[in-house]
Amino acid sequence: MSPSEEHHLQDDLEAMADGGRALSPARREALQQHIDSCQACQAALHDTQAALAALNSEDLQPSEGFDAALYAKLDAIDAEQPSSFWANFRHWLTPPRLYALGAVAAVTLVVIAASQSGGLSEPETSAPLAQAELLDLVQDQQMYESLELLRDLDMLEDLEVIEALDLEEG
Repeated sequence: MSPSEEHHLQDDLEAMADGGRALSPARREALQQHIDSCQACQAALHDTQAALAALNSEDLQPSEGFDAALYAKLDAIDAEQPSSFWANFRHWLTPPRLYALGAVAAVTLVVIAASQSGGLSEPETSAPLAQAELLDLVQDQQMYESLELLRDLDMLEDLEVIEALDLEEG
């Protein structure tokens, strides 16, 4: 049977092998007339019926190495396909993580709503704390200015060394 003769029934071949129940009566009759007159289609229908019978058999069992071979092929397919950001993101989004994310979002919204409505007022003892924080900021600023002066001194020393080398050469 040549490839051109093999499947001129195409999709209807499997439907006919299954008894033609999925086809309209007119289509089933037309196909049956064709199959009766075409030896290639008769052979293809017979092969398809045999394959369906084997698949529907309760004696059908995979070989011992089937699982290992299947997983090896799946791993090879996974290795060929680069992992995209969205694929990793979907893999990360599992129900427990989504529940935790929802809980964090809910707590955040409650805190924001309460702070805007005045529900979370600062205690009366916050004035000394604010003064201490302000003092820390002033001290940090003074330290930063000192660091800037030290950097400037380092740069001046470097310039003096370069100037001395220029004088020696010239």
